[in-house]
Amino acid sequence: MEHLAISIRFVSSTALGISNGGASECGRGANGDWTVLWGIKGSIGSLKNLTALKSLEIPLPLLLDWYVNQAKPLAELLSDSLVELRFRADLSHWGLFKWDVLAVLDLIDCYATCGKRGSLRIIQYMLLEEGITDNEAVLERMRETCSGVGIRFETMRIC
Repeated sequence: MEHLAISIRFVSSTALGISNGGASECGRGANGDWTVLWGIKGSIGSLKNLTALKSLEIPLPLLLDWYVNQAKPLAELLSDSLVELRFRADLSHWGLFKWDVLAVLDLIDCYATCGKRGSLRIIQYMLLEEGITDNEAVLERMRETCSGVGIRFETMRIC
């Protein structure tokens, strides 16, 4: 398999209700307080064995995890044959989405400086239209970081 594209679509009557603080899935959080627990549980895991994979289009939390602090480094997940990586914006419009632009910058910074980049040449980050202007400086830092190691960083704005 050379190309893999995955998207996530939830029925709005369930996912949107939960993201707005609905109590359909409650439990104790890490600090012991009651909280709404929702989002993707875990991740798709390592794609290292997909040695012919050239392009991957995937929502951030599906590849990495819903929670930023539980994500594995990209170098541990991506196939060395991967040339193009597109992070989809699926789920990012819900209020409890954890992967903000700064978290993505940290992820890409770590990947770009780790020295284990394989064949990756393009990273595309899909963004929702709202709030884009506040993040332009961060996005420019991502472009510079990637450019310094031979990776083209692009953004795609979606509605």
